[in-house]
Amino acid sequence: MMEMPVVLPHKERSTNTLQLGAFAVFLFLYGWNTRERGNQHGTIASKISAIRWHHRVMVGYEPETDAGHALLMQALKRLSKPVAKKHPLTARMLRGIFSLLDMNQSGHQLVWGLLLIGYFFLLRRGEFLKVDGKWEKYVLLFGDAQFYDESERPCKARRATMVGIVLRGGKNNQFGRNEIRYQFATGDPILCPVRGLAWIRIANRVHKTQPWEPIARTGSNHGVENRHVVQLLKEVAVVLGLNPANYSSHSIRIGGTTSLLNSGANPLVIKLLGRWLSDCYQSYPVLTSKGTVGVSKLMC
Repeated sequence: MMEMPVVLPHKERSTNTLQLGAFAVFLFLYGWNTRERGNQHGTIASKISAIRWHHRVMVGYEPETDAGHALLMQALKRLSKPVAKKHPLTARMLRGIFSLLDMNQSGHQLVWGLLLIGYFFLLRRGEFLKVDGKWEKYVLLFGDAQFYDESERPCKARRATMVGIVLRGGKNNQFGRNEIRYQFATGDPILCPVRGLAWIRIANRVHKTQPWEPIARTGSNHGVENRHVVQLLKEVAVVLGLNPANYSSHSIRIGGTTSLLNSGANPLVIKLLGRWLSDCYQSYPVLTSKGTVGVSKLMC
C-alpha cells in the first residue's frame, strides 16, 4: 500500500500538491479497499477532503495545493465513469409491491410499513433499515414514530390524522439535534403514512419491539435489512418490465422527492422534509409527464 506522512507540512504547497496528487492517482488506479478496485472521482475527492479535515482538526491548518492539483482532479473526473443515477420508486411500483406481499405475515407487514414511512418522509436507508448487518446510531426508533390527531396530540390509530417521527441525528447531522416531521393521512386505502405506521404496529404484536429499539427490529439482533428491501424493489421492477439494475434503496428517497416535485410541492418543503442542508436535493428528482402537464400551453 502507498505510504504517506502522518502530517503534511504547513505552507509547503508544492510538497502537498505532490503528495495529495500521488494519493489521488493511487486511489484512481487501486482504490483504498480490500478488493483493490480503483475509486471514481467523487470517492477520491471525499477521501482527500477527509485528509484536509483531519489536518484542520488535529494540527490547526489545512494543506494547501496549487493549480496543478485542480487540473489533476479535473482529469480524473473526466476519466471516471459517469455516475449511474438510480431511478425513483413510483406509486405504481409501491402498489405492485403491495400485491406481491402476504399481509397476513408479520414480516411482510413490517416491510410494507417501513417502505411507506421511508417513502413519505424521504428517509435515507440508514435512518430506518439495518445496513450491512448493523444499525446506524441515528436509526429511527420504534417509540419515535407516533400517531397524532389534528391538534398534534398523540392518539390511537383509529383517531389519527397524521404520523409524526423524531430523528435523533443523521448522516448530515453530526451534533445529534432532533428533527421532527409530520405527514398527514392521504385517504388512499394503500398508500398512506398513517396506514404505514399502523402496519408496523400490527407487526410489532409479534416482534414485541420496545420503544427504545430500532423500528425495523424483528427480534434479538435481527431486523429488516437494506438488502431485503433492495431485492423487493428489483422483483417488482422485473414484474413491471423495468430494468432492476436501476433500482436500489436510494430509489425510495428519490421516489418521494420526485413525486413531490411533479405534484407542484414548494421546493423549500421538499428540502426541509428531506433534511437537506444544501441545494444538492435539486439533483434528486426526475421530471415526469405529470410534472409537465400544461407546460406546452405556456409556450404558445
